Amino acid sequence: MVAIERNAAHLHGFAESDDRSLVAGRAPLGYLKLRARRFRAARRLGVGAVLIVGALLRIAAACGDLWLDEIWSIDIARRAGSWAAVFAVHHDNNHLLNTIWLLFAGGSSHALWLRLPSLIAGTASIALAGIFVGRRSRAGGLAAMILTAASYLLVLFGSEARGYGLAVYFTLLAPAIVRASLQRWNGAPCLLTV
Repeated sequence: MVAIERNAAHLHGFAESDDRSLVAGRAPLGYLKLRARRFRAARRLGVGAVLIVGALLRIAAACGDLWLDEIWSIDIARRAGSWAAVFAVHHDNNHLLNTIWLLFAGGSSHALWLRLPSLIAGTASIALAGIFVGRRSRAGGLAAMILTAASYLLVLFGSEARGYGLAVYFTLLAPAIVRASLQRWNGAPCLLTV
């Protein structure tokens, strides 16, 4: 019986010193480390693939013409005239960070350039969703990334020249800031989330 197990161990590439662990019913330590490295590499590859697919979905959705709401936001930015005046505009279509971006990039007629902050924030939201859920379960984190990457509404928000993509991003970022500040600095930077 031991001879059969030794032959099987050599066929699988295990060293002779690890044969005792096979007889005892345990996997050799080197084998476990190799599997752990392969699993980490596969997980990183999966996370990267989800981020790339999510980014490509958002870029594909952003390549079309501007919608009426986006044109309206550009008009609000042009009427404001300066970044300080953007804060004085009280309109439900005035998303401050987005309107400031449109003010500075408003001379461009290229839709992707106008939608760039939403594209970046939408793609970063995929990673934040994975980090947020992944603290409890790595599989859950990957599932959250897949759902965030493929969600119709989140693809829409992450591909329009509006403030919704930024709102989703900062909504996911706020708990991370609170958690980090509570763990590291006894709550001092929690004011950043307000």
